[in-house]
Amino acid sequence: MTAHPHYFDAMASTPLAPEVRDAMFKILDSKQYAGNASSTTHIYGHYARDVIEQARQEVARCFNSQPEQWTWTSGATESINLALQGIARTYHRQSKHIITFETEHPATLHTCKQLAQQGFTVNVLPVQSNGLIDLNQLEEALKTPTLLISILHVNNEIGVIQPLDAVCELAQRTQTLVHVDAAQTTGKLSLDLQKTPIHLCSISGHKVYGPKGIGALYITPEPPLRLEPIIFGGGQEHGLRSGTLPTHQIVGLGKACALAQQHYAEDTQRIQGWTDQLLSELLAHEGVRLNGDPTQRIPHVLNLTFEAHTSEYLIACLSDFAFSTSSACQSGAQRPSHVLTALGCTHREANQTIRLSLNRYTQDSEVNALKAALNSALNSS
Repeated sequence: MTAHPHYFDAMASTPLAPEVRDAMFKILDSKQYAGNASSTTHIYGHYARDVIEQARQEVARCFNSQPEQWTWTSGATESINLALQGIARTYHRQSKHIITFETEHPATLHTCKQLAQQGFTVNVLPVQSNGLIDLNQLEEALKTPTLLISILHVNNEIGVIQPLDAVCELAQRTQTLVHVDAAQTTGKLSLDLQKTPIHLCSISGHKVYGPKGIGALYITPEPPLRLEPIIFGGGQEHGLRSGTLPTHQIVGLGKACALAQQHYAEDTQRIQGWTDQLLSELLAHEGVRLNGDPTQRIPHVLNLTFEAHTSEYLIACLSDFAFSTSSACQSGAQRPSHVLTALGCTHREANQTIRLSLNRYTQDSEVNALKAALNSALNSS
């Protein structure tokens, strides 16, 4: 195994963009970093507040929204918790029925499990064998007065894109709130919050070439929503999310969102070309299957089952490459991916599956090396 294997695990975490690193270092290497955005009696505090608000504008611009609609968090996991718990605690008298789906991120599923223990009725709907939700099942579930639908826009394991517009249309008919986990959407797929009427949206910095430990939550202005906070302290972020704001990380997320807008079309075209090449090579082998819908998907990830090989065998053959066999959000768990089992995969098939995910900084030479290594592994057995 090489000291620095080629990186094909970008759905777990993207590399830090050089421009983001430079923007963060500029803050860290300055006297101005000493300032706390809450201390506005001197220039240092004013500087921190100004760059934080500039970053908020960049995040908002990425989603065609307004800066005041975004609240800083430590990442998508906290954003999801704040959205689901905050809405549930505030509006529980209206309804205690929540709808989500089997292939959601663990942050959503585990938060919903906690809410179920607090007396909420959580309806976890199955997905189809291609990973897409069944809109007829959702429509049927919405016959019960429902407080909230929580849905993962782009799946982190198989890359399928859920039909948000159709979900929002059903939700509007029944006056149901919609929360979207857009951690994997940012930089990979356009989401215009002026056109797609969702109420809450969670994002994370390290999925979009930004730093780890920072994220944000969008809260719609219409209708005006009030969320009960889940973190208490100094009352930052209008009392919704207390804690001293991490200036350098926020600046990093803002820069990452600005870059996402600049590079979106170019990134998508280049990565689509690479994954088309990989699929063409791999599907030519007998017993290789792509998991998830073949068209309603982002090109950045290939989730592949190899009927004749275990993932352990492929890891051994591909020691010069870094990739995953399941979601990094469940690392250490000795059980098959809940996403794959929701698609109907057996435990054996789940153990024959790997996830390859590409990023903005992937090189042609790396893709060619991966193709050669995979072909060698599959032909040698």
